[in-house]
This record gives sequence, structure tokens and C-alpha cells, in this order.
Amino acid sequence: MPGFNINGSGGGISSVDSKKDVYRSYRWRLVNISGGINIQAKDLNTALDVTMPQMDFEILLVPGMSMDYKIPKKPIFNNVDVTFYDTSGLQEKFEKWADKIWNPRDGLFEGKAPTNIKAEIKLELLDNNDAATRKITLQGAWPKRISHSKLDMAAGTIKTVIVEFAYDYYCVE
Repeated sequence: MPGFNINGSGGGISSVDSKKDVYRSYRWRLVNISGGINIQAKDLNTALDVTMPQMDFEILLVPGMSMDYKIPKKPIFNNVDVTFYDTSGLQEKFEKWADKIWNPRDGLFEGKAPTNIKAEIKLELLDNNDAATRKITLQGAWPKRISHSKLDMAAGTIKTVIVEFAYDYYCVE
């Protein structure tokens, strides 16, 4: 339950208003993006939100005498959305990466073989003590969609950039 912590002295619930609140302080950090784009590590530590990668399998139905047997075929991976605070021009950097994939002057992959388009992206899920509880690596990732937040003068919000990454597969450490 957000905002509460179960203490170890009998299982009672006590309200927690400090940084030690386990439930509210999970956040993501992008460790690096290698290949395809040149972004410094200090720029990547501003990940606001990340959707978890998921794997699903296609199913092969094999008919039997009295029932159909399900056998897994190839895995299918969902796209991952990462929301960044754009404090250092991240949107322009991702747009340069997308320009390598397609642009109106040179077409798809700049008219060449698709080399140096995909990247390896390392993500860490941090707990309230900044310790990595889960490490995820997206292999063969590239930006499928780049969008930015709606800005208005009344809200006073920081500009965010949302990047949807397609990838070949992911690994969990």
C-alpha cells in the first residue's frame, strides 16, 4: 500500500513520511546507450518513467487425438517507453538518431546497409537507497517514436521527451 510500511516488530502498519518509504521511491536510471547515438551518462540519469519490457510467445497448436497441444513458437517483445526530463537537449539527440534511420534526403538508412542504427540500452530499477534491484539490457534497440510533452505557460512544468524503443530482445541480470 503506497505511503505505508510494515514494520518488523509484529507486523503493524505505520505511516512513513521519510525517504525510507519503500513503495514510493522506486525509480529508473538509464546507465548507458551504446551504439547508434552519442549521449553522455549524466544526461541519461533523468529517466522519469519506464515501461517494463515484456515477452510473449506465439503458440503452435498441434492437434492430438482428444485435444490440441500448445507448443511455444518464437518470442515477441513489446516496445518500451522511456520518459526523460529534457534538461540537456535529449530530444534533438534522439531526433539525430532517428535521422540516421530515415530522412527525406537519403531515405531509409541513408541509402546504405543498416549499420550502426541499433544500440544496447542498460536500465536499472533503483530502490530508496539508490541500489539497483533489477538490471535490464535491451539489445538491438532503436527509437520507434519520439514525442515531447505539451507545454504551456500556466503549468510551469519541465519539458519531457517520450521515446518508444523497439528492440530485438532483453536480458535481466
